[in-house]
Amino acid sequence: MGRGGTRNLILVLVLVLCSDPLYSQELRFGFLTVDHTGTQSNFGDRIARYVSFHLGDVLETGRFSYLGEQRITREKQLQELQALHSALSTSDGYIEQTEPDPIEEPDDSSFSVEWETITMEPPLSLSASSGDPVVLDYIKNSMRLDVLLICSIEPFNSLYRVRIDQYIGPGPEHTRLFDAVAQPFEVYALLPQVFLDLLDHYSGTGMGLVDFASTVPGISVAVDGKQFPLVDTFLPLPDGTYSITASAPGYADVSAIQRVEAGTIVEFPLSISQIDGPPVLVVSDSHLSTISIPGGPTGMSPLVWNAQKTPFVLYAEGEGQRSLTMQFSEPVEFVRIAPQPVWMDQTYGIGRNQSALYGSLGRTLLFGAAAIIVDSISRSVASYTQDLVLWQPILLASVGALAVSSIDTGVRLFAYYQKTKYSSR
Repeated sequence: MGRGGTRNLILVLVLVLCSDPLYSQELRFGFLTVDHTGTQSNFGDRIARYVSFHLGDVLETGRFSYLGEQRITREKQLQELQALHSALSTSDGYIEQTEPDPIEEPDDSSFSVEWETITMEPPLSLSASSGDPVVLDYIKNSMRLDVLLICSIEPFNSLYRVRIDQYIGPGPEHTRLFDAVAQPFEVYALLPQVFLDLLDHYSGTGMGLVDFASTVPGISVAVDGKQFPLVDTFLPLPDGTYSITASAPGYADVSAIQRVEAGTIVEFPLSISQIDGPPVLVVSDSHLSTISIPGGPTGMSPLVWNAQKTPFVLYAEGEGQRSLTMQFSEPVEFVRIAPQPVWMDQTYGIGRNQSALYGSLGRTLLFGAAAIIVDSISRSVASYTQDLVLWQPILLASVGALAVSSIDTGVRLFAYYQKTKYSSR
């Protein structure tokens, strides 16, 4: 083999071994929402947020790992072809043929899940929802997707129809994972069933949902002693019986033994009762502050709340003081309020100067318009020069007012400039 062939062979090996790989050992899911109604775009966003959060925990990777393996094989071959092309473009046209290295089969259990929420404008999104094979192939290849999910929301007589299709192969063949109709105002009521159907399809073992619907903020859930994050009030669990504990700041814990069956949605008995915290003393550096706590006492400082209930919000206001709002998510025993005078607020001083400037500018414009109107009327009504003399006092008064107001506007503009210049430093 000549020197040129050896050099080019080495170049190919360097490019293949040292360049950044295009492939990654992951299963890539894409989710596209096509809203034909123009009013339900948030519906798809909630599906994407919920399913992407839980998919990695429930996915049976063995059923879909072949998709990732096929993509990895294609990307490795593409990388080798790109390296070969680069070598040919800088050589004399001769490269010794070598056997490519065998592609190592990836371990099914080593695949991670990557989720891509796709944003696409018409007409591409409409073509994708209609199953156009060219558009589908473009989306999957350009975003390196193994699985493409398309959620289509479209009018159906006086109802809305929601469909979710799964595209895996290169063609328009798909699997319909969800199909239902609902009144326009009841579309969001389909979300729990959508969550269940998608996660149940990808788990392979069957999933159920536990509904923790409650108006209590900050609920945390423990299942068999292990904390689980709660997204959209629904927790997916495999078929089985669990010891579930729900808790929230300021509320008594609720524990129950819950049976979860695959393909069903069960409601957890979440009768959380608020508990009283220790007494809290609220004092203010100003005795003019009025303190109010929604659901609690209201009065002047010092204020005592004997049975605080968290979370709570405290408001303090007083004449000549900036309003103050404080939020508490944990029980406290002592709160000190340090109200500030209004004049210490930079935005307050700037706001006063700005209002004065706008008022002066408005007066200047009015006086200018009045002077123009008086001059126009006098010229159109007066027939002789002596008649114009009668309008002179009115015209002079208008012009004088305009001049004085213009000077005032200039002074206020300079003051506003000085105020904003120093406050921005």
